[in-house]
Amino acid sequence: MALKYSVSLRPNPTDESAPKKAYGALQETDHYDIDRLCEHIVKHGSIWTEDIVQGVTLKLVACMSELLKEGNTIELGNFGNFHLTCTSKGADSVDKFDPHANIKRIWPVWTRGNAFKNFNNGTNQFKFEKVDTRKEVALAKKRK
Repeated sequence: MALKYSVSLRPNPTDESAPKKAYGALQETDHYDIDRLCEHIVKHGSIWTEDIVQGVTLKLVACMSELLKEGNTIELGNFGNFHLTCTSKGADSVDKFDPHANIKRIWPVWTRGNAFKNFNNGTNQFKFEKVDTRKEVALAKKRK
C-alpha cells in the first residue's frame, strides 16, 4: 500500500517576500481506533480474543500514564521508550523557581525503538500516491 501525500505552496516564514515553495505532507489513509487495532492484532495469529487484547491494551495505557506521572521512563523493547518532558518559564533565581508557577506544560515523549529506526533509511522503501490536500477536498465537498 502506498503512502498518500499532497503538495501545497507555502510561504517562507522567515522571509515573506521570498517566492512560495511546494511542500509535501502525508495524508491519513485510514484511522484505527482501539477496537479496530485489537481486531487487527487478533488477525495476526493471536491466541487471545479481541476482548482480551483490548483489555490488556487499555490496562497498558492506564499503567503507562500512572508510571509516567510518577516520573518513570517506560521501555517497551523494539517499540521504544516513553518519558515526560516539560517547558518552563524562567525565574529570577533557582530559589524563586516554583514548579507550579514556572512549569507551563508537561507531555509524554516517545523515542522510537529498533522496529521504527529504518523509517530514516530514505524514501526508497516507500511507495507514494499523490492525493488532494485536505483544503482541496473540503472545497470540492462544498461545491457538491
